[in-house]
Amino acid sequence: MIRTLPLIATALASSACTVEKASETPQPVDVTLQQLIADYDENQVAAEQRYAAGGVRLTVGIQSIRGSVEEPLLNLEWEETLLPVQAKLADGHKHIAVNIRPGDELTLICPKVSDVMGTPMLGDCQIEPKNAPTSINPTPLP
Repeated sequence: MIRTLPLIATALASSACTVEKASETPQPVDVTLQQLIADYDENQVAAEQRYAAGGVRLTVGIQSIRGSVEEPLLNLEWEETLLPVQAKLADGHKHIAVNIRPGDELTLICPKVSDVMGTPMLGDCQIEPKNAPTSINPTPLP
C-alpha cells in the first residue's frame, strides 16, 4: 500500500499539469501582411508552425470582395504574390461582407492560416468590431 502512494501523487501532479495546459488558449500572433508573406517566403514550414496554434491578427486593406453570399472571400491589398492573399470569413461574420468596400481597412482575427502555392490564405476570420463596416444593417444568413 505504501508503494502506491508515490504513484498516486505522481498521477495527480501529472493530471494537474495537463489541466493547466489545456486551459491555456492560444492567442493569435499580431503580424502585418508584409511580415506574414515574408515569413512564408523565407521558410514555409517555420511559418506554418509559428501561426498554426493561435492564427493571426492583422490590419489589412481590402482590394476586392469575391465568392458568394454563402462563402465571401476578401482579397487583401497586396500585389507581390502569385495569387491574391485571401481571407475567408467565419460563419458569424459572413453577413458583414455586403458592407465591405474595396479600400476599407479592417482588423481580422484569423485562427486558420494555410497556403496555396506559397501564398498565405486565412480562414475562419472574424472582423474586430471597432472597425467593422456599419453603413447598412444586412440581414444575417439563415
